[in-house]
Amino acid sequence: MGLPAPGSLVTGTSADDLGRREAKTLPVFTGISEGVLLGARYREMEIKTATPEMVIVKLYEGVLRFIRNAKTHQEAGDVAGRATAIAKSMAIVNELQHSLNLEKGGEIAQNLDALYFYVTDCLLEANVRGTEKPLDAASMVLSTLNEAWVEISRRPVGEAIGAGEGDVLARATDRATAMSR
Repeated sequence: MGLPAPGSLVTGTSADDLGRREAKTLPVFTGISEGVLLGARYREMEIKTATPEMVIVKLYEGVLRFIRNAKTHQEAGDVAGRATAIAKSMAIVNELQHSLNLEKGGEIAQNLDALYFYVTDCLLEANVRGTEKPLDAASMVLSTLNEAWVEISRRPVGEAIGAGEGDVLARATDRATAMSR
């Protein structure tokens, strides 16, 4: 499902409004400004044109951002905010885990699967106990894996994934597994 075209939900601006850059929203979409819609369209296009490896990087960046948000909410005593951020984190980890091909992915896929279970357990513990330590543990594991995917995603577009990329991911899963013990 795509986003609406710019201007289809937002009324136009007059020449007088150009200096103020105020978006006028339709009553049904109160609070949605043209800038928000354009930002969402940009992110949608960025994902549609990204390599599969860059999509994975974006997922890791998202889950790490939501974990940081959960910590911020925890520090502020905002239980509902923490729970929402953790739920979003868990949804991304779940998506990463369910995208694994355990048959063709070999040992690396098996290790990632185990790490995603570990991260999910950490997130659940953080939500139930209201503590930050499990969030830190989950963040360390995911940051390590993200670094590997960033390195892998930097290969030239169209170049086949080779043994080098598998080695990068294997080393990252080994480091992350060591952290999870």
